[in-house]
Amino acid sequence: MEIIEVGLCLNDGEYAVKLAEGMAREFRGLKFHLLDDLNDIDNLDIVIASRSNGNPKVVEARLDMADNIGEHEPFQICIYKDCPNLINDLLYIYFKLTGKVCRYKGDKKCRLTTVCSTYGNLKATGLSVELGKHLGRVYDRKSLYINLNPIDESSEYITHEEDGLLKLLYYLDNSIDFPVNKFITEGIELDCLNTKIINSYSYEMSEELFHRLVTKIEELGKYCFIIADVGNHFSRHIRDIISSSDYTVVMGSRNNSLIDETVCNDIKKLKNNKGFAYLFDYEDEAYGYRIADISKKIVEDCELV
Repeated sequence: MEIIEVGLCLNDGEYAVKLAEGMAREFRGLKFHLLDDLNDIDNLDIVIASRSNGNPKVVEARLDMADNIGEHEPFQICIYKDCPNLINDLLYIYFKLTGKVCRYKGDKKCRLTTVCSTYGNLKATGLSVELGKHLGRVYDRKSLYINLNPIDESSEYITHEEDGLLKLLYYLDNSIDFPVNKFITEGIELDCLNTKIINSYSYEMSEELFHRLVTKIEELGKYCFIIADVGNHFSRHIRDIISSSDYTVVMGSRNNSLIDETVCNDIKKLKNNKGFAYLFDYEDEAYGYRIADISKKIVEDCELV
């Protein structure tokens, strides 16, 4: 693993020490140097300082999370984020400065679970999030949540940074190496790929681009499961992703049996009747038990027991 030499030159020296200790615990690819000034930084790859000085490698430490932090020179970074997400931003700025990607070395196989619904307003997003959290709590299997709906309502259930898919799709479409963790918000129970509420480019995530994304995620070596929330949007791209997924959960309602039956039969054909589960609406009194049952079946079917 490449080691990035990072300087810290902050007005608050005690906070700089704590910041270095916290980030060093999270990621072994960073080596920190505490600086009194910016006079001798030639041997450092990147410096986080209380103010910039015109040198591109000097990144200004911000106290707020303003838009486009880390996107262009002079670079800025919010130092009051939690350490994992601060590291993600730092690695992305390093990539923008050098064109190099410093990554975790991993080849963990991610099992893809798609979650869809027979029609709108069935809270398939809530199901997706709860499913990912349950896999972590009960089975210690870390999951990454990805929303592929044109309207992303996941912020009602999980906190993540609001960021569009356009840049991510550009990197994937042009086979450009990039630090995928920049586009991920790490949470306590569930990590999430960053998207905007108006997820304008979700329909452009083809099966090919999606599986390039999965490959990049697998390189992180962190996740057992990817939970892809597709709602009731069954475009050709989404159908291809469902077809290639390891498991699919369909959220339905007893009040629309004909619609449910039609959608379920179609999904079963896509899946060749393998890796499929059906769940009644969110108000079903046995909802929690069904999530537990489905989680158990996913883990067993994916041979992770």
